[in-house]
Amino acid sequence: MDQKKITRGQTAKRLLAFSEFKEMMAEVQNDLFIGFRTTDMFEADKREELHKQSYALDLFVSSLERYV
Repeated sequence: MDQKKITRGQTAKRLLAFSEFKEMMAEVQNDLFIGFRTTDMFEADKREELHKQSYALDLFVSSLERYV
């Protein structure tokens, strides 16, 4: 196996194991959810952007998990 891939996987595993990382990700998701819930009913564009950001955050974490 390629050493670069091994190193990347080990780094991703360490990052995912940090409680501070988990807490930060949960806080960001919570902030996005609060933003979503506090939008006006006519702010569809804003809600769509918040949804995209939430999806991107999930994609980031799942990408790290794939490296592991």
